[in-house]
Amino acid sequence: MNKIIKINEQMKTAMIACLLSGFVVHLFAFTNLIPNSDGISRVYELQQMTISGRWFLHYASMPHAFLQAPSLIGALTLIFMAMATGLIVDGLGIKNKLTAAFCGIFLIVFPAVTYNNLYIFTASAYAIGVFLAALAVWCQRNYPKLLPVAAFVLSCAIGIYQAYLAMAAAFALCVVILDFLDNEKDVKQSFIEAVKMFLMLIAGTVLYFIILK
Repeated sequence: MNKIIKINEQMKTAMIACLLSGFVVHLFAFTNLIPNSDGISRVYELQQMTISGRWFLHYASMPHAFLQAPSLIGALTLIFMAMATGLIVDGLGIKNKLTAAFCGIFLIVFPAVTYNNLYIFTASAYAIGVFLAALAVWCQRNYPKLLPVAAFVLSCAIGIYQAYLAMAAAFALCVVILDFLDNEKDVKQSFIEAVKMFLMLIAGTVLYFIILK
């Protein structure tokens, strides 16, 4: 894995900050079972949500079988969110370790993550969705020839929850803007890479619908 994704110091800093802060902030959710309407109905649940367009959700939920196991789900959530923040930091070209650490902290304490943990039975699956969305954009940026692979990864992220298309698009937009602001990069090359990034987002969305149908 390290040969494919070269983990630099900034990525390590972001991931460690994400893990530590996530453990402290979400410890209560990971050591308790907070009942709500969905949680009660899914104490033992396959999470087959294809009817809602989330055809990959039940596959993403398989690491913890079909049971609500807060501690295991919490550990998986932190791991995948940490990997996601590492990719985001690298994709944005962040060089400052303090900034990288804050990125890791902000990602894991973001209100949407806290809200996900109220639905603990699906928290780790959604964390995998965040990771796959980040991975798709990171892969397209670093390995442009692997556009079909990046598109498939994105389709899986959308298949967990459709909202992760917006996250991937936002990440991709930031990457594209930073490329154009980079004085060391050729404008024409940056434009070509931006077009490829856009095509990856379109291809991933189309593939998502094809698989869904």
